[in-house]
Amino acid sequence: MIRLSLHARFRTRRFAVGATFLMAVGCASAPPPPAPTITHDQKMAWMLQLEDQRLLRLPPPPPPPEPVGSRRRRVAQTVPAVSPDLTILVRDADPRIRRRAALAIGRVKLSSGVAPLVSTLADADPDVRAMAAFALGLLGDPSAESALLPLLSS
Repeated sequence: MIRLSLHARFRTRRFAVGATFLMAVGCASAPPPPAPTITHDQKMAWMLQLEDQRLLRLPPPPPPPEPVGSRRRRVAQTVPAVSPDLTILVRDADPRIRRRAALAIGRVKLSSGVAPLVSTLADADPDVRAMAAFALGLLGDPSAESALLPLLSS
């Protein structure tokens, strides 16, 4: 059995504490990993699967495909863990996705889509606003009338 002198034990402990500190500081200052991007085509395919699933009463589709080269842990942070729904896509950054999601909500008569569509009536893109109004008409929900009437006079 090797016995370390008091001085050697102190140096060993000091090294362990210093190494732990450097690792903690190094990990804290590391930049966050880049967020994975899901392409327009992947979102569109996901949306069409959701629409078909509701119209044809199919089992729910899998979540959107993972971007190429990403790790599963990072994707789980950006893709909702709950059952996928069309109302999530109405808030997408891409106006083409928002417009198509609004139409899909109206086509499948998704009653939980009224509130997201009403908030989409204030969208910056005029085509998205028009599609949201059209989708609310397809839904035929009387609660959307109060949101649609001011748009008729403008």
